[in-house]
Amino acid sequence: MENNKGIILKLNNIGMIKDATLDINGLSVIAGKNDQGKSTAGKALMALIKADNMGKKFQKNQQSSQENQSNNEKKKSFDRLISLLFDDDISKNGEILLRTQTQEISIRIKDDKCVGFRNNAQRNTFLDCTFVQSPLVWDLFEFFSSIKTLEVENSFYRESFASIKYPFVLWDLYKKLNVPRQHKTPYLKEILESAKSVMQGQFVKRNDKIYFMRPNAKGSISEIQLKNIATGIKSFGIIQTLLENSYITPLGFFVFDEPENHLHPVWQVAFAEILIKLVEKNICIMVNTHSPYMLEALQKYSQKYKTRANFYLADNGEIKQIDNDNNATLEVIYQKLNESFVEMDKIEEEA
Repeated sequence: MENNKGIILKLNNIGMIKDATLDINGLSVIAGKNDQGKSTAGKALMALIKADNMGKKFQKNQQSSQENQSNNEKKKSFDRLISLLFDDDISKNGEILLRTQTQEISIRIKDDKCVGFRNNAQRNTFLDCTFVQSPLVWDLFEFFSSIKTLEVENSFYRESFASIKYPFVLWDLYKKLNVPRQHKTPYLKEILESAKSVMQGQFVKRNDKIYFMRPNAKGSISEIQLKNIATGIKSFGIIQTLLENSYITPLGFFVFDEPENHLHPVWQVAFAEILIKLVEKNICIMVNTHSPYMLEALQKYSQKYKTRANFYLADNGEIKQIDNDNNATLEVIYQKLNESFVEMDKIEEEA
């Protein structure tokens, strides 16, 4: 992965986004009000990365060298992902572009279907993309496990099984929390211990069930069922389990969608430091947020650890930097985030 050069993501007429150009190498932070396209950018990138790698995998499995066959499979994969991520409603006439030092992928969309998929390189910068939308994925853990078992059983007995529609981003995350990769990444052990330290415990899988284990003052271990764990702890549990299962690597892109949800401001700051420590290890991360605590923590920790970071404002159909400058962009973002306090002052004056 490129450490010093930019990794450029361009979006044109994608969902709510009319135009966006982002450098997503290192940390990229998109801030703004709700319904401004922050999540759309991450989901579009997820569809692009996964579809491109699905096409390459298909080509390898078929032992085919025909690029047209691979591109057709990529278009089919992209359309399937668009159906799952956007419910077949992404763009009437739009484009997505990902450009790195070794690769350029461009996708053209017409009437919510991929009509052009081009990749000019053999080596992909990213082999996967993980979208972390909500710690509530833990609450669906047993549900997903049951669905998976039911599908396998019905397939074995050749019985019909009604398709159940569920959020793809949660299903993708569930699989990574449930099944570890064979290749281990021990060099991230320090960050793993940081997550456990904040939680004052750790998530443990036993007999296909997840428990939270917390040492008490007497040295014994308290075992807490998943349903009885605070939602904030589950956020750090995602980081812990993804690290232990070896999914957090420089070849995987990560999108954290409003990670401040369910977190006390102190834990927002702790979560931000863990994200910056991951960026320090060459993990590319996109964060969508409207929390001033999360935003300021990401800004200050990126300065402390001297990590690459870019901040963007999502507003009125655009995702952009102000004058190509982080400080100028952050100033405008904070002004917009502080509008609620201005309204509070008005209420106090009228009381």
